[in-house]
Amino acid sequence: MNGKDLWNALGEIDPKYIQEAEELPKRTHSLRRGMQGMAACLAIVLLSTAIMAPSLLYPSWSGWSGIGELMPEHLQWLGGLLDGAPQQTEISSGGVMSISLSQVPVNQMELPEPASSHYPALMEEDRTHWTKAQAEEYYGLDFDVLSVPVGMEAVADLSGGMDVWINQDGSMRFDGLLLRYEKDSGEYPSGTCPSLTLRASKIGLLEASLPVYETDTVQTWEFQGTQITVGLCQPEVYDETGASTESYPVYVLSFTYQGAQFQIEGVRTDLAEMVRAAATLLSGEESVEVKP
Repeated sequence: MNGKDLWNALGEIDPKYIQEAEELPKRTHSLRRGMQGMAACLAIVLLSTAIMAPSLLYPSWSGWSGIGELMPEHLQWLGGLLDGAPQQTEISSGGVMSISLSQVPVNQMELPEPASSHYPALMEEDRTHWTKAQAEEYYGLDFDVLSVPVGMEAVADLSGGMDVWINQDGSMRFDGLLLRYEKDSGEYPSGTCPSLTLRASKIGLLEASLPVYETDTVQTWEFQGTQITVGLCQPEVYDETGASTESYPVYVLSFTYQGAQFQIEGVRTDLAEMVRAAATLLSGEESVEVKP
C-alpha cells in the first residue's frame, strides 16, 4: 500500500472517530493537571493542619517558629502565615516601642544586701576624672534616655562626670558607676523612700551584691539580645514594738551589656517602671510603652 492508498483508506474512516482520537490526549492532559492541582492543595491543607494543630492545642508552644525559613522559596509566604510565635517587643505604627509585661518573668529573691563597700585601695594619685561623654563611651550607653519614675529627683548622676582609678600599668582599678534618683517626701520610714538606683562595672565590682533567688530555676527576659534577670522581694517595715506595719516592693534587674555588669534597683516601684527603665537604657529610645 502506497501513500495514496493509505490516504484513500483514511478517507473511509468516520470523521467522529478521528475527532475523538485528537481530543483524547487533550482530555488526558487536562485531567492530569487537575489531579496535580488537587494534590498540591491537599498537601498544603495537610501541612497547615500539622503545623497549626500544636499551636491551637497548646497556645504557648512555639516549636514551629521559623518554619517559613525551611520551606521552598515559592512557599515561604505560607511559612510567614504559620510563624506565629509571640514577640517580646515590637514597633507600633507610631514608632513607639511596645513591651508586654506578660513576656517578663519575675523571680522571687531574698532581700538584697547593700552594695559592697569593700573596694580596692584607691590612691589619690591614681584618680582620673572622666567627663560624661567619656563615661558613656566606656559603657557604650546614653544614660540620658534612662526612664526615671515620675517625682524622683537625681541625687547622683553624670552631670559632673565620674571618677575612676587606673593603675600605673593602665589597667582599671575602680570603675564603679552610680546613678540614683529618689522621691523623699518624709512620709516613708528611713531608708525605704521610692528610689531608682543604677550601678555598673566592667571589672566585677557588683559580684558581691548579686541577688540571691529563692528557686533553683531562674528565668530571664530577653530584650534585644540581652538576657535580663528580674528579681522581686517584699521587705517589711516594723514599728517600735516589733510588729509589721507594711511591706513594700523591691525590684532588681541584672544584666550584662558590652562586657559590663549592670544592676537597676527600684524601691517602691512597679514592674512597668522597671521594665521601662531597662528598655529605654538598652534601646536608646526615650519613649517606651509598657502593656499588661
